[in-house]
Amino acid sequence: MTPEQEARLRARILELRSLRQIYELIQDLRQHAQDVFSLPFFVLGAVLQDLAWRLEGIVVTPEVLAQIHQQLTPGMERVLNAYRRENREEMFAELNLLTKQWALLRDELL
Repeated sequence: MTPEQEARLRARILELRSLRQIYELIQDLRQHAQDVFSLPFFVLGAVLQDLAWRLEGIVVTPEVLAQIHQQLTPGMERVLNAYRRENREEMFAELNLLTKQWALLRDELL
């Protein structure tokens, strides 16, 4: 991933505020994960895909989107930071924290 692609991805994650943006980001992450298999992008895409599935059939209010943004965006950014630094130990720790945070949020959304 080029620095420009990473910067665009980071900006999109930080601005994740609509269901449409979530679906678009899932597609982009899938494409990148297929081009060159990369665990952090696969996990980010899997978290967002599960999020999208959970949101199907419920009313998605601005409050729900704000909650998602507040609880997931920081973890996603930390994963990208560790990836950029090429620190595998930190990246795995951050991926673990992100999936734990997602599990907590998922329970709140049900």
